[in-house]
Amino acid sequence: MSNLYGDYNQKIDYVFKVVLIGDSAVGKTQLLARFARNEFSVDSKATIGVEFQTKTLVIDNKTVKAQIWDTAGQERYRAVTSAYYRGAVGAMLVYDMTKRQSFDHMAKWLEELRGHADKNIVIMLIGNKCDLGSLRAVPTEDAQEFAQRENLFFMETSALEATNVETAFLTILTEIYRIISKKSLTADDDDADGNSSLLKGTRIIIPSEQESGKRGGCCAFMHRTKITPPFFSRGWGGPNLELLERMVQRLFPLEVQGQNWPPPLVRPVWRTVWETKTATLREGVFQTPCADELTAALPPESRTARVAWLVPKNVPPQKMACVVHLAGTGDHTYDRRLRLGGPLVKQNIATMVLESPFYGRRRPFLQRGARLLCVSDLLLLGRATIEESRSLIHWLDTEEGFGKMGVCGLSMGGVHASMVGSLHPTPVATLPFLSPHSAVVAFCEGILKYGTAWEALREELAAQKITMTLDEVRERMRNVLSLTDVTRFPIPKNPDAVIFVAATDDGYIPKHSVLELQKAWPGSEVRWVTGGHVSSFLLHNDEFRRAIVDGLDRLDWKESW
Repeated sequence: MSNLYGDYNQKIDYVFKVVLIGDSAVGKTQLLARFARNEFSVDSKATIGVEFQTKTLVIDNKTVKAQIWDTAGQERYRAVTSAYYRGAVGAMLVYDMTKRQSFDHMAKWLEELRGHADKNIVIMLIGNKCDLGSLRAVPTEDAQEFAQRENLFFMETSALEATNVETAFLTILTEIYRIISKKSLTADDDDADGNSSLLKGTRIIIPSEQESGKRGGCCAFMHRTKITPPFFSRGWGGPNLELLERMVQRLFPLEVQGQNWPPPLVRPVWRTVWETKTATLREGVFQTPCADELTAALPPESRTARVAWLVPKNVPPQKMACVVHLAGTGDHTYDRRLRLGGPLVKQNIATMVLESPFYGRRRPFLQRGARLLCVSDLLLLGRATIEESRSLIHWLDTEEGFGKMGVCGLSMGGVHASMVGSLHPTPVATLPFLSPHSAVVAFCEGILKYGTAWEALREELAAQKITMTLDEVRERMRNVLSLTDVTRFPIPKNPDAVIFVAATDDGYIPKHSVLELQKAWPGSEVRWVTGGHVSSFLLHNDEFRRAIVDGLDRLDWKESW
C-alpha cells in the first residue's frame, strides 16, 4: 500500500461507513482522533449523540474514503444512535481492558449491532487502553475466545501510545475492500443505505468459519496483506547466525551424556505475587545460564530471565509434580499459561511459566511485537529457551525435590518443549501442543511464509555478492531452520510420557509434521482436537490439561528411579 493516504482532491472510488460502538469512556473518540488526525486529548468529553470524521486512503490503487462514526455510549442515546447503524459496512466493538464491565457488555452491543446493521457487516473487537497493562481486568484470551465464537477480528490498542490503532482501522477497511471488490458480490437493494450511492446494492459476504479456517482466518489475512511487520526484516543475522548454527549442531549427538549435564544451576530471586489457602504465585528473576558466547549474542534486554511459579500449598514437593510451560509465538505474558495450568493445582501439579527471550520484558527495544528482526534471533531464542528450561528443571529436581516433572508448550513453545524433553537425562513428561516437528513447517510451508521478509533476506545476500532467486532464498531458509528439526534430537527416556495434541484444521501446522515426530519417537501418542491453530487453544484447554495429567501419570515417582 504505497502512498497509503490519498490527496484531498483525489477521485473517490469507494466510501466505507464504519461505526465505533461500546460503553461510554472506553476511548472510542480517542481512537478516532488518533486515526483521523493522529491526536490524543487528555480533556476528552463524552460524545453527544453521534459524531463522525473522514479519512481518505489508497488500497490497491483505489481511493477509499472512510467515514468513521463515533456513537455515544450513554444509555440515553441508544435509541438515537441505533438509526446510524444502517448502511455501515464495518463496525468496531470497543471495550476498556481495565474495566471488565465494558467487556461484559460487548454481547449486548453486538446483539444491537446485528439487529440494525447488515447481517454480514465486518466487525472487529477492540480492547483499548493496552498501555495500562498493570490494571488489566480482561485477559487477552477471554477476548480472543469471544471474538472466535462470534467470528470477529480482534486487536488490542492504545489510543494514548498509538499502539495498533492504525493497524486496526487498516485491517477492517482492507477487509471490506477485499470483499466489495470481488466480482461475485451480489446486489441487495433492500439492505442498501440510500445515502451511500457507491455502496448501494452491495451485500458483503463474510466467509463462514469453515472457509476462514482454510485461509487461516484473521491471522492469515494479516500476514498475506503485509499489514503487520514481517519476520526477519533485518536479514539473516550475520555472525550471530554462524554462531547459532554451530551451537545448535552441538545438540544433535545421539546420546544425552554429551550434552554438558548437569547444566548451570540457577538461583532465582523470588517475590510473592499473591497467596491463598491453597496456592502461592511467585515471580522469580535470574541471569540466563547460557554459555558466555551465547549470552553475548543475546540482546541486553533478554539476558535477565523471568519466571512465574504457581505452587500448591501444604503438599511436600516429593508428592507434587511441576510442569514448565514454554511460550508460543507472540505470548509475551504469563497470563495465558497460568490460566492453562492453574486448575491443575487441585491435582497437586505446580506450573512454572518462563518468559521467553525476545518477548515481554525481554523484548529488544527495536523489535515490534513478536516479529524477530533476524533469522539468527529465532535460533537464539530457541537455544536460550532450551538452556534456561533445562536449568529450571534441574533446579526443581535437585533444589526443590519435586517427585515428577514435565515440560509443555504451544506452537513454537511445543517445539522447544520437545527439545528439552528429548535432552533430559531422566524421564520427564513431554507435552507439545499444536506444534510442528520443525520451524521449517511454520515459516516455509504454513501461514507464516506470508509474513516473512523474503525480499530483505535476498537483498542482504545480494549485498554479499551472492545472487539468489526468491526460491533459492526460501531453500536456504529451509536449510538453516532444519537445525530446529526435532526428529534429529535424541528419543526421550520415556517416550510413553510424550503426548502430542494436534488440531485437525491447523493452517500453521500440517498433520504430516506432527506424525513425523511421532514416527521418530516410537511409543509417543498423538491426540487430535477439532479446530484451527488459534481456536483449538481457546476452546480445548481441557484437552491440554488432560494430556498434562496423563503424561505425568505415565512417570514413576522420583524415589523409584
